Amino acid sequence: MQLIQNAKYSIMRTNILFTILTFALSIFYSCKKDVPNPVPSPMPSTYYYPPLTGSAWETINPTVLGWDTNKLNGLINYVGANNSTALIILYKGRIVTEKYWLGATSNTSARIFSASKSVAGFLTGLAREQGKLDITKNVSFYLGTGWSN
Repeated sequence: MQLIQNAKYSIMRTNILFTILTFALSIFYSCKKDVPNPVPSPMPSTYYYPPLTGSAWETINPTVLGWDTNKLNGLINYVGANNSTALIILYKGRIVTEKYWLGATSNTSARIFSASKSVAGFLTGLAREQGKLDITKNVSFYLGTGWSN
């Protein structure tokens, strides 16, 4: 039983670390100052949404974004060395980097705990923005009574 609890704790800790690192990376790269921006090709000005079928997903090279690839590689190495199973960094919906460790693949499912709350919060905001959700109504209005059972 203790072994299972330790494994669950380790997975949870890894996923929290992944979430924090992804957030920190996005803050770090959005706040850099006095660094020339070597843009070899135009940066996308619009968001990309992958198709609902197939596995094709647009990518973007970090150098196009003016990112320091040495720092990015340092982050990737750090995440991989700390028992993470996956790391994906997106810019406006395009994949900047996608890495897997410990036997994980793009088809591996994992319990991501707190990251699920971020996705749920994003989707709630999107539904509210599109007029599909009234946040003054109870959740049971949308999901029915007994939804939390």
